[in-house]
Amino acid sequence: QTDQLNSSLIRGETPEAEQFEDEYLRLTERLNAEKASRLRAIDDEYERELRRQRQLSYSLSILSPAAAYGFLASDFAGTGDLAYENFQDDVSDYYAQLRSGPLIKLSASAVRVRIGGSSFWMSGDDAPDWDSISAFSPSPPSLVEAIQENVWAVVSLGLYLLLPFLIAYVSFIRYDVR
Repeated sequence: QTDQLNSSLIRGETPEAEQFEDEYLRLTERLNAEKASRLRAIDDEYERELRRQRQLSYSLSILSPAAAYGFLASDFAGTGDLAYENFQDDVSDYYAQLRSGPLIKLSASAVRVRIGGSSFWMSGDDAPDWDSISAFSPSPPSLVEAIQENVWAVVSLGLYLLLPFLIAYVSFIRYDVR
C-alpha cells in the first residue's frame, strides 16, 4: 500500500497529491521571489560600493595631470568608465524590457535559455517568438556627457596649464631689465 500511495502521489492521482503539488508550487514561487530579492539586494550593494570606490579613485587620480588626461581621453574615445556605466544601464533596461514584454510568460521548468550573459528556465510551450525580440544596441556616451562627467578633470588640466604660465608671467613682470 505504501508503494501504491507513493506512486499515486508522484503521478498526482489523489487529492492529497494535488494539494501537495499546489502547496509545493506556492512555496517554490515564494522562495524564488525571496531568492531573487536577496540577489538583487546583493547586486545593488555591490554596485553602490563599486561606484563609491570609482568616485574615490577618480577624486584622487585627478591630482595627477596624466590621470586627468587619461580619464578625459578615455571617455572621449568611448572606452572609459562612462561608457561602461552606460553599457550596464542599457543592459539593465534591455533585460527589463524583455522580462516585461516577450518573455513575460516564462515559467520555471524544463529548458535553460542563455541570452548574452544571463540565463533563465522556460518550458517548451512558453517559447516566445524570438523574431519579435529587438536586437540589443548599446548607446555610446555623447561628447556633452563626457565633458559633464569629467568637469573636474578639465578644471584640473586647466589649472595645470595656467598655473605654471601665471607663475612665469608674474616672475617676468617682476624682472627689471634696466
